[in-house]
Amino acid sequence: MGVNYCNREIKKKMYLRKIEIKNYRLWKEATIELEQGSTVIVGKNNTGKTSFIDIIQRIIKNAKISFNDYPLNERKSLYENIKNYLDETITFEEMAEAFSLPSVQFYIDYSLEDENESLGFLSPFIIDTDDTITEVKIEASYLFISSQEQFDSYFSKEILNDENPENKIKTIIGKEFTSIIKLVISTINPKDITKRRKIDHKEFENLLHVFTIKAERNMDESEVLNETPLRKIITSIFSPELDDASEGINGKKEELKKYCDTINSDTENKVNELLKNIVHDSLQFGYPAAEDHSLFAKSNIALEEQIKNSVDLFYKENETNEMLPSGYNGLGYKNLIKIELELLEYKNEIKNYINNSVPIIFIEEPESHMHPQMQQKFIQYIDSFSKTIMEGKNVQIIITTHSSHIVNSTKFEKIRYVTKENDSVFVKNLTEFCNEPNCDKDFLEKYLTLNKCDLFFADKAILIEGTAERLLIPNMIEKLDNTKKFKTEDITLKSQYYTLIEVGGAYAYKFIPLMQFLNIPTLIITDIDAVNADRKACLVNEGISSSNATIKHWFTEVLGKRDKQYSFEDIKNLPNTQKTSDRIHIEYQVEENNLCGRSLEEAIKNSNRKMFGISDNPEEKELEYSPGKDGSKTDFAMNLIFDVNKQNYNVPKYIEDGLIWLDSQLNGR
Repeated sequence: MGVNYCNREIKKKMYLRKIEIKNYRLWKEATIELEQGSTVIVGKNNTGKTSFIDIIQRIIKNAKISFNDYPLNERKSLYENIKNYLDETITFEEMAEAFSLPSVQFYIDYSLEDENESLGFLSPFIIDTDDTITEVKIEASYLFISSQEQFDSYFSKEILNDENPENKIKTIIGKEFTSIIKLVISTINPKDITKRRKIDHKEFENLLHVFTIKAERNMDESEVLNETPLRKIITSIFSPELDDASEGINGKKEELKKYCDTINSDTENKVNELLKNIVHDSLQFGYPAAEDHSLFAKSNIALEEQIKNSVDLFYKENETNEMLPSGYNGLGYKNLIKIELELLEYKNEIKNYINNSVPIIFIEEPESHMHPQMQQKFIQYIDSFSKTIMEGKNVQIIITTHSSHIVNSTKFEKIRYVTKENDSVFVKNLTEFCNEPNCDKDFLEKYLTLNKCDLFFADKAILIEGTAERLLIPNMIEKLDNTKKFKTEDITLKSQYYTLIEVGGAYAYKFIPLMQFLNIPTLIITDIDAVNADRKACLVNEGISSSNATIKHWFTEVLGKRDKQYSFEDIKNLPNTQKTSDRIHIEYQVEENNLCGRSLEEAIKNSNRKMFGISDNPEEKELEYSPGKDGSKTDFAMNLIFDVNKQNYNVPKYIEDGLIWLDSQLNGR
């Protein structure tokens, strides 16, 4: 069914706006909203990023799923319902409803950019011709299709007499699962979900074209292999069966025949000219410039039937003018070239569909073998590069990554943060965070770009002042672990994946909204920063206020007190119950041995008076940190770690309290 929308206001190209996944492995019920260009999916290991790609591929290919894909948190209930059916406590229909089978809903926005553009392969999916509807909702569901008779042939009532009926049920359903379910594609009216129509899978396959560049790419280019990865792709591009491969590449059989009749040197010149058109864009990703080395094809074409096996990749080392096999190039550069060539291969595959369908490219962990700068270049140019390689067509790219370099070089709006709790996946769309009124997006993006930060892959976060804390906190965590201060029964903070973010006292508070949004347990360790009436730094016992911006933020924004509603005494004596908000906890120097230091160094000296030659009953000024006497902050920290006379130092109370709190927090959401 075709629909003419020429009179409708034109906004943008047809694209996949959102995907909702239910009951597939860890994906109990989660949604990923997609950008029109590239979307970057990040998160710790085993949070379901690969499963997301897997279920989409299975649906596109009309592939079966196994009971291993059934959500773990639904299995116990399923076994119970099957037992209840066998002992006739519930009906067959009631039992069938207990199968929480996987389903995926695709939301395609078809507000068109070009008024003359056809809806193409989307037309069969449109139920209502209402001009106000500019979205198609498609549901791909694995449905329970077993008849009662068929089901009873698998599950007899004798199972209930088994010593362990649940294990028996588990074994049978694992074996017969694929025979009692099937994939069904339906289109649904977005305004009335009761109106739906089944769709032939071929029509669905025509509409959504998914191409995957996998993470575990074989980069072995050794000469002992007959067909290496790069060679395989490049020869497919020059295949005589491939007509009009791409602009700048004439793959017509007649011209290739002419190449077979020329001498090898002429063939090499022509092939290298064509190859240049394929790989030149790699320069913007960080591929070595011409002065380093260039990529060449070396050919020994003799017969037409040998074309597929006669093109090898070489690179030229310009200093020596020698040609070397591409296998001698670095893995990172080979990976980059391979990604580019696979994108070109995909373009050839969908050239007859691209204007009438929704093409999607999944790139799994593109960072493989790439150095940090190359990773940053890759993500910075992927959108423009895809438009170049696809000749301006609207191709969506979905990237999964474990690279902090890629994430930190990505705009927040493109990031989807995947986390896990209780065997279920949750997805955070950072576009939503950017729209929050307290979001300082510009600062956070610039900070993450300028500083190495693995926040999106950590279980917990510690926001710290500076270098001394960065050096000492891991050492202090180990000390507390060795002295059994942590109460976690299995894996203590020492063995957990925490990230240290060096932000200074002035900027820690800017991270609080982001940490709350991501729901990451976060400890803020900062300095009390006492100041006198002239706003100058002073001893804590002489202070009337704090200059620390994060402490001020905590009292005004978190605790809801105005400046004049709290005093410096309130700051010094803040109870533990008010140091935690949601999953954020703040700690700064507290009174210890009747004194309170102003900084980390002073707190350490206060906790270790004898070690630093301080009297038993000192005045606070004896704790003052002096670079001339105590060395630089870095030297001070390094001496504590490596000086045998100081390695047994005591951890200041405020840091100990904070780390014990962080250890007690559950990971994830």
